Amino acid sequence: MEPLRLAGRVVRGPLPFAPWTAAGGPPVVHDGDGVETLAAPTVLPLACPACEAAVVLDVATVLSAEALPARSGQAWVDGLVAAYGLVVRGAGDFRAVVDDLGLLAFPVRLRCTACTRPLLAVLAYGEFQPMRWVATFHGLAVLDG
Repeated sequence: MEPLRLAGRVVRGPLPFAPWTAAGGPPVVHDGDGVETLAAPTVLPLACPACEAAVVLDVATVLSAEALPARSGQAWVDGLVAAYGLVVRGAGDFRAVVDDLGLLAFPVRLRCTACTRPLLAVLAYGEFQPMRWVATFHGLAVLDG
């Protein structure tokens, strides 16, 4: 992934539902008793920050086996961390980008079908407590270029 350059602010909602938030933090968009609960689609209807056209983000697709969490040490990670309010935890090869619940951050590249601008959504996912898996939504932004 090339260096992250945002062309605008990060848009954090509104979302159609949010079962709970962590101390006023990001909305939880998936809350299940184990990874198998991701089989049910959870679609987030968002609006493109550039043109307000509909953008659809399927949480289950994003968090499939092909999704890669953000890793510290890559050139674009500093921009991701600063823009979306994430943190880097760990040391050496074990550094990871996480949210305030300690969930791994997953950057998702999208393209608006209306204005064709490149977009970056960020979800975080992980085991919140034993056998309870949650995903949080951190925002959607227009990328520069």
